[in-house]
Amino acid sequence: MKHKALLFLLTLGLITACSSSDDSNTPSEPIEGNYYPSSANNTWIYNVDNSSTSNPELDYTGTDLVTINSETGSSFTINVNSDTSPEFGLMNAILNTGTLTRSASTLALNGELPLPAELDFLSETSLTLTNFLLYDLNAGINSGLSTLEGVLNETIDIDGSSFPLTAVYSITNTRTSNVSSINVDGETFTDVITSEITLNLDLSTTVVVNDVSTNVTIIESQDVLVIKNYFAEDIGLIKSEANQTYTLDANFVSILDLLGLTLDFPTTLSVSNTQDIDSYVVN
Repeated sequence: MKHKALLFLLTLGLITACSSSDDSNTPSEPIEGNYYPSSANNTWIYNVDNSSTSNPELDYTGTDLVTINSETGSSFTINVNSDTSPEFGLMNAILNTGTLTRSASTLALNGELPLPAELDFLSETSLTLTNFLLYDLNAGINSGLSTLEGVLNETIDIDGSSFPLTAVYSITNTRTSNVSSINVDGETFTDVITSEITLNLDLSTTVVVNDVSTNVTIIESQDVLVIKNYFAEDIGLIKSEANQTYTLDANFVSILDLLGLTLDFPTTLSVSNTQDIDSYVVN
């Protein structure tokens, strides 16, 4: 009897161990969902507000009409305002620069990210986005979706004097949260996901003062653009909050004053651009 009892306990333990192992190795089902429907005739209307604490001339309001322009397989393009006027919403402008590709759980963009207009002394006015994930339903909260890094080397002109410029940039997108319910322009949306795009920029140059070359920071590693996007299941982009900010390094400004040079762009910038969905038709 003792041998039979021992055999029974060993067998029971083996079954329990196997069962536990099988459970731990069983993968969870991947999450799927359509957070940017791309069927023909889909339309979205957004109310856009642009405001600046540093330059009131940048204050404006407008309305964007977004439509699906073309669809081929899993890829599609959009059109904003039927090409009759510029995009008022910054995120709409970004989405309108290229091709969107959707899978069962992701949305990616091959397009461009514009630099703040006040930095137009850079020859590059935008940065290329390649397979840049806008969302991934299976990514963890606060996990990175995409990262693009690069360096621009060029020359800038300040009040008739030329300076070598090095621009180091990083573009990231991070999944930030799941939102069970949010009210946008009087309508409540459920099953909402959010992500945050950040453009970090570091600008430096070489300045000669009294025949001595000195490396000088123009903009010290700052997040010059942050865009928080809200996507609702089976509806698309319902809200986008973009903030453009920068402050030039005080030492750089002082050196220019010493050299008797005057900047033709602002030393500080603060601009917010918010687009809220007003109405939509999706199929």
